[in-house]
Amino acid sequence: MTETFRVALDWTPNTNHIGLYVAQAKGWFREVGVDVVFLPQSDSLTNGCDCPGKKVLSGHADIGIAPSEALFGMWSGDNNHPVAVATLLQKDASALVTIQSSGIEHLRQLDGKRYACFGSKLEVEIVKELIRGDGGEGNIIEDTPPRLSAFNQVLDGNADCAWIYLNWEGIHAEMNEVPVNVFLVGEGSCIKYGYSSVLFAAADILHNEVRATKLAGFLSACSRGYQFAVDNPEEAVDLLVSQANHPALEQIPREFLLNSMQYLIANKMFFNDDGRWGVMKPERWQNFANALFQRNLITTHDRRNVTEEELNPNSLFTNIFLAP
Repeated sequence: MTETFRVALDWTPNTNHIGLYVAQAKGWFREVGVDVVFLPQSDSLTNGCDCPGKKVLSGHADIGIAPSEALFGMWSGDNNHPVAVATLLQKDASALVTIQSSGIEHLRQLDGKRYACFGSKLEVEIVKELIRGDGGEGNIIEDTPPRLSAFNQVLDGNADCAWIYLNWEGIHAEMNEVPVNVFLVGEGSCIKYGYSSVLFAAADILHNEVRATKLAGFLSACSRGYQFAVDNPEEAVDLLVSQANHPALEQIPREFLLNSMQYLIANKMFFNDDGRWGVMKPERWQNFANALFQRNLITTHDRRNVTEEELNPNSLFTNIFLAP
């Protein structure tokens, strides 16, 4: 029996997703009895209606991709909260960036400056804390441009800072000879960051025996796809472009995609030290949660602070569907 999984992407198709598209192109999802439908992100205004979390929790998607802070932001205390089932990247490929010509060489210099945000619940609060951790006050001006254009706002001089992926917008800046200042979110900062790109599902799917079995098969095919991409980056890039069939990819030079893959491979982003894909570390979730709890950043939709007694970070992720 075949199960369909609708996967809500966090962006337009890109190299973070390459293993999924390779698995689709190679027929590996079909081999485990899964039909996969990808739902790419649109460039609509960031009002929450198009985000992966909303799609999954409303039943319009079965699996979503989002940074780990989104799962804290979506927690509501009910039984059908989102649960991360794998991470696409073992290391954080994201960073805050400013253009070097702006003279903003320290996060504290962002006080009073314009930050191009994506509108997620915790994103701006984390940025403010990072600025405070560097000695600033965290009084940034929030600018919410169309969802996919935050970095373009910085390039065009309409914003001073954005949170980007170094293997995507960072490669764009490098290839266009735009020097940027890079501020890593987790390393050396006051926030012990979690994961920048996890696959998650609503908790209900985890308790459905048939769906849970198919989910394990889906993740196994994903792992196979990422291994192929690491071993065969040029063919994998071609499969990504052809399988996704997305106008955003058709406008991107193949050299750009290969440079992006080289960044991910060289920095060992896809597999952990044991050669496993998708596996998440409990201490990384706990350390991130501790940083958020200490600053009272986790709240319910009615702005009530969530306590550590209410929310155990171990309930937001699981490795049980990944191959040992």
